Amino acid sequence: MIGDMKTSLDGLPGQLGLQAKVDMGDESKRRAVDKGLDGIQETEKEISHIQDFNRDAGFIFASSGYRTAQASGPDPWPLDWSLTKLTSPRIMDNIIPGDASSVPADFMAYGTEANMWKNGPCVGHRVVKHGGSSGWTTGTVNAIETVISGNFSACGKTIVAWSVVPARFPNYFCYPEDSGSIVLDAEPGSPARGTWVGLLFAANLGYGIGYFIPMEVVLKDISLVTGCDVIEPTPFR
Repeated sequence: MIGDMKTSLDGLPGQLGLQAKVDMGDESKRRAVDKGLDGIQETEKEISHIQDFNRDAGFIFASSGYRTAQASGPDPWPLDWSLTKLTSPRIMDNIIPGDASSVPADFMAYGTEANMWKNGPCVGHRVVKHGGSSGWTTGTVNAIETVISGNFSACGKTIVAWSVVPARFPNYFCYPEDSGSIVLDAEPGSPARGTWVGLLFAANLGYGIGYFIPMEVVLKDISLVTGCDVIEPTPFR
């Protein structure tokens, strides 16, 4: 961007720039030159701010590592969570991110709180997530648990998970970089809309399917590892 502005001002070999035209007496280009110089200065200040900005968010407080938790059937749930202690003065709120144009239709309004979790897989429910790679996406929780072979599991053993089928094929519910996103209930008319139902941990790029761990399993393991009670999010009643 700066390069384009400088080219416009300085010109190219065999092509006069705006600055040269002003120096030759063409005052009609003066305003464009001043605007270009201001734009270059502001852009350079913004780049300098970004380069010097402290990106330290905090440090890892606790983590599950690649472990498993017992499920109701013979195969366990995978565990892959971590907690970050934020560095002051950074803060974080459990609110719906984005703006009115990016949040899925008929879901909670952006900026509203999402600080409750719900037990159960929400089979057949519409769910949404906001991922760092793909942003807001929607899908439906499959009625059957997915069994993932130990050959494809970071835990080194066969595991089970709930899968989310994207709302429209060939759309994707998630990409690998979205791992760690919170899956939220978005079933139309449900009083539990906006509650946390799971933690996204894997994706099938062939079909656009996402896999998540039930939030109840995650929160129980957090309490087990840290020895602390989870006070937020709170259980949905």
